Amino acid sequence: MDDKFEITITIANVSHKIRINRSDEEIYRRAAKEVNLIFAQYKDRYAGNEKLSDAHFLSFVAFQFAVKFHTLSDSKDVDILNGKIEDLTREVEEYLRNK
Repeated sequence: MDDKFEITITIANVSHKIRINRSDEEIYRRAAKEVNLIFAQYKDRYAGNEKLSDAHFLSFVAFQFAVKFHTLSDSKDVDILNGKIEDLTREVEEYLRNK
């Protein structure tokens, strides 16, 4: 049985047919919804500025997501580092107790 299927998502009034794993459908739909929400916020914020096109707004959205991605990546790196430090601390304490 093929676990992939096709869905249509709409981003900034442009429809895209994509083939995805069934288990990922909710993630893709939530992502499209969030992109459209932020896109609409930028359009509302800069309404009346004819110099800005949908491409400008989408680039703002892409940049905002990139910032979020790197912020999360950096915080996960810190969490991983903290975990390793805690592991090493336990190992050192155990070593010292057994000496």
